[in-house]
Order: sequence, then C-alpha cells, then structure tokens
Amino acid sequence: MNETDYQEIIVKEKDENGNYVSVKRHFKKKSAWQKLSRAFNVDTEIVDRELERTKMGRVREAYYCVRATLPNGRSVESDALCSRSEKGKDKVSDHTIMSTAKTRATNRAIAELIGAGEVSAEEMTAEKMVTQNQSKFLKEDDS
Repeated sequence: MNETDYQEIIVKEKDENGNYVSVKRHFKKKSAWQKLSRAFNVDTEIVDRELERTKMGRVREAYYCVRATLPNGRSVESDALCSRSEKGKDKVSDHTIMSTAKTRATNRAIAELIGAGEVSAEEMTAEKMVTQNQSKFLKEDDS
C-alpha cells in the first residue's frame, strides 16, 4: 500500500480536559481494502441487497450484506447502508448511493475477517457527521 490508499480526515475528538479539538486521522480507502483482500486471498460476495425508492423512482436508501471468505472456509457477513439523508448525498446519482453502501459492506467484511477492526474512509462522512451532532448536543447540555 502507499499514501494514495489513505484518506486524511479531520475529526473532532475530546482531549484529556474534555474539550473538543480537531485531529487529523488517516483511514484506508477502498483501494487499500482491495489490496488487503488480494493479499489475504479473501473472496467476497453479495448476500443481500435492498433498495428503497422515492415516489419518483430514485434510490433513497441502499442496503447491502456482503460475505467475505478465506480459503480455509472462515467467513464473515457484514452489512451497511447509504442514504440520501447523509450529509453530501442528497444530490448524488442512484449509482453513488448503491455503490457506497456496497463498498461500506465489503470493506467492513474484509476488515472484520482479517482482524483489522477499523472504519474505512468511505464511512467517515457519516461518522464525522454523527460526531459533530453529538458534540452539538453535548454543548447544548452544558449550557
């Protein structure tokens, strides 16, 4: 892997004093998970897929369940979804909603199977939004 396989994202985290600070963190992108999948000889397959559409037929939300399997037979199923209600996803194509959900599920399955236990860069937009909302609510509670 090289530096192009990582995404640098600024996240808000609490420091030792309980204050929120911006911290740069690196997360593996899809390309890194694909390389790890090849290195460990992981096979992936879609187990389930569900699409929720709007009245106009556009994809509102996509759900994927992916199974990752090692040559010795050990396997893991992981699921993920992507929704237009996520920050920055309201104007993207149907394909983007579907492929993001599939990528998230695939990356999770590979990570869990090989014991990486980390979140991929493709999930950070949603996680970052949750972190910001949590800090907003925490600040409101403090006042």
